[in-house]
Amino acid sequence: MVQVQDFQRNYQDDRTLIVFVTIADAQLKNAGNHIVSAVVKINGIDATDYLEAHAALGIDAHDPDARYNRLFPDPVAAISQQWPLGDWARNKGMWPGAATFLLQFANGSTRSLEITATWPTASGKMNHTAGGSLYEAFCDATLPANAVHDSPAIPPKYKEPTIKSPPIMGHYDNLMFGYYLDGIGLDDVAVLQLPTFQSTKLDTKSPNVTTISETAAIFIQRAVADRKIRMIVDVSSNGGGDLIQGFRLASIFFPDKPIYTTTRFRATELVDLMGRVYNRTVEMDATADMDFDPSLVAQWMVSPDQRSNFQSWGDLYGPHQVMNSNMSTLHARFNFSQRLETNRSMELQQSGPDTTGGTGAFAPKNIIIVMLTFYSYFRRFG
Repeated sequence: MVQVQDFQRNYQDDRTLIVFVTIADAQLKNAGNHIVSAVVKINGIDATDYLEAHAALGIDAHDPDARYNRLFPDPVAAISQQWPLGDWARNKGMWPGAATFLLQFANGSTRSLEITATWPTASGKMNHTAGGSLYEAFCDATLPANAVHDSPAIPPKYKEPTIKSPPIMGHYDNLMFGYYLDGIGLDDVAVLQLPTFQSTKLDTKSPNVTTISETAAIFIQRAVADRKIRMIVDVSSNGGGDLIQGFRLASIFFPDKPIYTTTRFRATELVDLMGRVYNRTVEMDATADMDFDPSLVAQWMVSPDQRSNFQSWGDLYGPHQVMNSNMSTLHARFNFSQRLETNRSMELQQSGPDTTGGTGAFAPKNIIIVMLTFYSYFRRFG
């Protein structure tokens, strides 16, 4: 693990080459000191080439931009229990091959960083004071499957980012925060920060516990009452979770607009066989002791406009020729009126108080969504 030395990338537009500076230099530059030098080489390798090669290790993100963005620090990630210092500083937990890291700057100066390690939070308290006992505990013994976790502890030298002002309100489990911005021309701006869509266990079991979307609806209602007309929705570092929370938020912002989700699955012989078995089981009302994929049950699936169900497995399965492939009939990704096994209602229109009489609290042109392309699945809206 590299000693904490964060990078920030500065660029003017999509055509300008990215310049890498350390966080310390970026802070000096923001404070008015323009005499800072960019990082041009890391361990003797061009900084751009080094980081692009490092980004290739991020096989857990399919989108190239997502892999690259994850290299850099993101303080918001700490709120959702993610690594905030950038993947470049983790090196995927692998030994980089040398005991030091050498940064070379454009002005010819260099800085050597010592390679250190962090203790996995899942391993409990660090009680080993010598290398011998640490080796015996972790390298010369049979460990339980959960002994080492992929989420390292944040190094003690890392300073949590300071928030200029406390949130106006937030979710009880730090799943949502609402802010008002200060400054000239910003007195009509509200910020809805959503670090995650992951519902807690209480959210899924108790109807009395306020969900993320319900808390967001209350904040929006308050923002309207406080004469805010512009909204920034911050979902940077949002690792996902319960997608229904996102749909509910969409229905709160645009209550007069239907939510349209569509999908197909590949129509193969194996899927056809599975679908026939599942649908026959449902028809016989014998699902209690059977674990199966509900998306292959025709009568539970609905058309993209949510207005009709499929009457038979053949209606859902097809197959249809789509781009030279056998595909199912187009259907909605979710049945919004259906109640899941967890008793979470998917009824979107009842997810929060009506703030505007059904027309939306904020005009679409006054809503900005701040994203960081960790995932590319929902990068495009509309």
